[in-house]
Amino acid sequence: MKIKKSESGQVLYLLVFGIISLIGFTALAIDGGRLYSERRMAQGVADSASFTGAVYLARAPNITATEMNNAEISANQIAIENGYDDADPDVSVTVSVDQQGFYYLVTTTITSEIDPTFAQLVYNDPLQVSVQALTRVLPLGDAVFGNAITSLNTSDCDALKFSGDTWVDIDGSGIFSNSSGSSSSCAGISFEGSNWTDIEGCVSTAGVVNEGSGAVTYGCKDESVPPIPEFYIPIPDCTGMPAVTMTWVDATHVKFTPGITYAPILINSPGVTFTFQEGLYCINDASGFKVNSGIVENGGSGVMFYVKGVVDISGGYINLAAPTDSSIVDSSGEVWDGMLFYVPDGYDVTLNGNTNSYLQGTIYAPKSFCKLNGSGSTTAVDLSLVCDTIDLLGNSELFIDFHDANQYIPPTNLDLMK
Repeated sequence: MKIKKSESGQVLYLLVFGIISLIGFTALAIDGGRLYSERRMAQGVADSASFTGAVYLARAPNITATEMNNAEISANQIAIENGYDDADPDVSVTVSVDQQGFYYLVTTTITSEIDPTFAQLVYNDPLQVSVQALTRVLPLGDAVFGNAITSLNTSDCDALKFSGDTWVDIDGSGIFSNSSGSSSSCAGISFEGSNWTDIEGCVSTAGVVNEGSGAVTYGCKDESVPPIPEFYIPIPDCTGMPAVTMTWVDATHVKFTPGITYAPILINSPGVTFTFQEGLYCINDASGFKVNSGIVENGGSGVMFYVKGVVDISGGYINLAAPTDSSIVDSSGEVWDGMLFYVPDGYDVTLNGNTNSYLQGTIYAPKSFCKLNGSGSTTAVDLSLVCDTIDLLGNSELFIDFHDANQYIPPTNLDLMK
């Protein structure tokens, strides 16, 4: 075969261009891989730094400007320990802590430069990556349980209502309704009837307050506040617990031991004292925990009732307190200081007028309708009531001398958002 003179050397050109292309793809693969690896490393450090700052805030008893600054310092320290120092001319680390409603946001941004290995044949500037991490902190101790009475429902009219001839005196705290009800006929908090209410703290709601015709005094009034976002509180772990036992000590005295039961606890014996020994009581029955008559008290440092059913205290003399000394720990190791009643499934909670009854601790029933009702005198010393909706009605009298130290403090919620 005869090769034309004009085609001679073409294979050499193709070979050269092929080698150049191969070098280019190799450079792209090597430097692209280095860039990807650097991005992954920087993102991991940014995540760790942001989360560390958030954990610092979560552990702070009160979040102040000083605590926010210390959270930034702790986040920066994590970045430095992992090779990203803002003092390095090839690295930029920025940490900020900002408040947004009930949330605190910890943002960490890292920008770093690496010199190209082969890409410098076609690109002389450094290769740059920039990553960002955002962790959101919800300090629930301040957002939810700083109030003696809290209604969590976001939309119902009069989600927190005082009606009838109710007499309420709250010292050391305030009340809060999450409802956005924004008119006198559909308010977040409503005072109706001839009730008399004296609240030392604030009356706060995401909607408005309807003061009605009763006598209402308070330390301050806040309307249209940011609604409390959804949050998580752990479920008590009752697995492996022994069965609840009930023992007649004599004709006028009954003792209960803590544990789990699949039958209700129903108390209706005038003149009999029922003592609940210190510990956690898990009641898995829709009829739940009911007291119609008798004397109900706890032994030891305190008790907690996890009730998958109704709670109805309609009579008798009640003297119950939640522990404050870490004496109640569930099967998963969760400590339940300050929690008296936990009702998870939306069953009603009723506290009727019972002369000189004493309740100390938190009643947490986030899906329940709760009512304080009756014509007697219901004395709730050091009580925190948290429900979906709440109604105080009838002629009941409610006295609350609120102390944070005796209430349940929920875990702070942390979310790595970005």
